[in-house]
Amino acid sequence: MAWVTITGSVVSTSTKFGGTDHGNKIANMFNGVDVTDTVTINSAVSWTFENGSFYLRNPADTFSYLFTPSAIVANRTLTLPLLTGTDTVVVESLAQTLSNKTFVTPALGTPASGVATNITGLVATTGLTATGTKDTTTFLRGDDTWTVVSGYDEPTIGSTSIPSGATVTTIAGLTLTTPDIGTPSAGVLTNATGLPQSGVTSLVSDLALKSTLASPTFTGTVTTASLDVAGNNIDNVQNIINDLSTATTAIDFAGDDFQEISISANTTFTASNYAIGKSKTIVITTDATERTLAFPTGWIFLNSSKPTEQQASKKGILSLTCQTGLEGGVIAMYAAEDNTALDNIPVSQLADGTDGELISWDTAGAPTTVAAGTATHVLTSNGAGAVPTFQAAAGGGATETIIATADQAVNNSTTLVNSTYLTKALTASHFYTGMLILNTNTSTSADMDFAFTDIASATLDYFTIWNLGSANLSATSWGTEAKINGTGSDTYSVYYFQVKVPAGGGTLQIQFAQTTAEASDTKILEGSMITLIDGGAY
Repeated sequence: MAWVTITGSVVSTSTKFGGTDHGNKIANMFNGVDVTDTVTINSAVSWTFENGSFYLRNPADTFSYLFTPSAIVANRTLTLPLLTGTDTVVVESLAQTLSNKTFVTPALGTPASGVATNITGLVATTGLTATGTKDTTTFLRGDDTWTVVSGYDEPTIGSTSIPSGATVTTIAGLTLTTPDIGTPSAGVLTNATGLPQSGVTSLVSDLALKSTLASPTFTGTVTTASLDVAGNNIDNVQNIINDLSTATTAIDFAGDDFQEISISANTTFTASNYAIGKSKTIVITTDATERTLAFPTGWIFLNSSKPTEQQASKKGILSLTCQTGLEGGVIAMYAAEDNTALDNIPVSQLADGTDGELISWDTAGAPTTVAAGTATHVLTSNGAGAVPTFQAAAGGGATETIIATADQAVNNSTTLVNSTYLTKALTASHFYTGMLILNTNTSTSADMDFAFTDIASATLDYFTIWNLGSANLSATSWGTEAKINGTGSDTYSVYYFQVKVPAGGGTLQIQFAQTTAEASDTKILEGSMITLIDGGAY
């Protein structure tokens, strides 16, 4: 412990100690060191210690009391009471007997013992514990004590003794003869006999309103609750007659099975409350105008497609069955009155057929189809009473134009390449006359060569009618290159040609390249074209 300050109204050391300075005796006293001298401390002196505890020795000088302060965070004052006599300090854990103490709202817990003679405000329902023995001859007094009732005998009914306060449920050895039991609050008549029908309220009158069980006859409106036969059959039903109610365009599967709706505008139907096994039949009636119809996209129509309209002043019937509880599980069928004349039939209502066939009628007047022909064939009449057919055109005369739909270029190459756009398959054993219009762009140093691809055994003649700056403008064999002089800008060239196609047929195609290889584009431009006139078979 550190000895810090001694302050008071006196200032001299001898006055502070009430005598001479005894050296370290005061410090030793608080540090537990023996002090044999008598030290008197002046009452006007204040002592301050810090950083430790101090000891007080017992009178036998065998042990010490160690006084240790807590780590307080502010100054605290401990005031000793004014004692009128010798007393003892009360501490936390020491078992001590207290007197003249007042507790303010204490929580006493469960005292081990106590005398409550002068206690007031005790609650009888929760603060008392009965004493004595509870039995059939005692009662609970106001002081919560069970007390024997004197001069009391338990009553007996028949051979059954009735204890005080007991509830009698069974009385043995008792027979009641013609008793008047009033109106019991409860009772069990399982073994009772002889009860007249008149003894049951309204029994006779209610039974009179009921039909016999054998061949019953019902009158009025018979109302039943929902019937669930748990997967069993309902047999021998003659008719099931459904109510007819009015539907709206919002079809509700929780509503009546049989409904009708009249529409006077183009109509889109919706639906709700889908459930497995639910079904509906709806009669649709149109006004004096044809009306379009639309249905939920998930419905599956068995007649291949949903109807798109219903004719004016007609009736249609829509049958719906839920295979699942979702829109996509609805199986639908639709039919409507026939029109007086079959017209305006939507293409979607036609049966599937074969691409390229045509609808016609056979020699018996029944509907049939004309088989699809091959490419370049034309529909040819075979006279009255015969179905037309597709045949090869006789005598030629057909004209066709093939147009380049985009530019095509070669670069730094003198090798001929095929034109992507200027190409045409020719009919075997036919004679063609054609015109080639080339729109080109090539530099003055590269120039451009073009030629026709080789068709084996075919003959070819071509010549120019107009070309800018070209010299070699004619050839009579396949693969012979014709030169188009480059100008560095767009150049137009027009050629006429004739082709005699052999029996094996062939493809007419333009080829082009640079006359002199150069790292610049040589192009056949969009809009170049070939026009062919088929002169027919030779």
